[in-house]
Amino acid sequence: FDFKNMGQSSSSPLSHDLALKAPFDRFTKWTVDTSGAILHEFQIRGYDFAIGSEAVAYLFGCDEQCAIDIVQAFDKNNTKIINALSLLTAVIAISDASGEKNELDAKLSLIFDSFDFSHKGSISMDEMVIMLFSLFSGMLSITGLNEISIKDTDMEKLVVDAYKMAKKPLHRKIRKKQFVNWAKSVITAKPAPCDFTELMARFNTKVPQVTQQEPAIEPVAEAPKEEPATEPVAEAPKEEPAAEPVAEAPKEEPAAEP
Repeated sequence: FDFKNMGQSSSSPLSHDLALKAPFDRFTKWTVDTSGAILHEFQIRGYDFAIGSEAVAYLFGCDEQCAIDIVQAFDKNNTKIINALSLLTAVIAISDASGEKNELDAKLSLIFDSFDFSHKGSISMDEMVIMLFSLFSGMLSITGLNEISIKDTDMEKLVVDAYKMAKKPLHRKIRKKQFVNWAKSVITAKPAPCDFTELMARFNTKVPQVTQQEPAIEPVAEAPKEEPATEPVAEAPKEEPAAEPVAEAPKEEPAAEP
């Protein structure tokens, strides 16, 4: 499954109907805050990454049948357990972020938080590979496209691209802002390296439209800060050469009387 060529031919996954299958359509009415609250509940309760229908029912507040349907949509191997973070990131992707200042930033930030296990605002290369793998797997599951397989190598190529943009060596961690900036550049790129624009638009996210590639704008150098004017230092008065002491005239002795 080559994300770089995604959407370039009639056999592309995006040539299929990407309508959300039940019961996932109901989650498009959830706000990003609601999805974030579920993620927080998952984290503080210490759930395993693999969960079953009982945990799904509790976290998502749905009935038993709804939870079973969710698990079946994600359960490729008929184990009755699923990747919790794949489900959570997919739900974040389709939730309603229209009340946010920037929809794309809000969703991408929360998806990043799902894999920021240390809560320090950064993740490793391996964590980012797993994050993208989980996200795209979840997206395909909620649209019923489970027959499409995703390779780790596909995700690694995307992550290497993100690291290049961030100018980071692969052994270092990438910051949330760097991930968000990279993801937005991929989604809005023209021509797109993959059809993220249609994908995100289908998933309830308004994507900024770019009509043509604008030349890169050089950052404007900040004007140097003005130093406070210093008052001129008065010159020290030149020392006059010391005047030699004037010898006093000898006092006249009174004339002796004859």
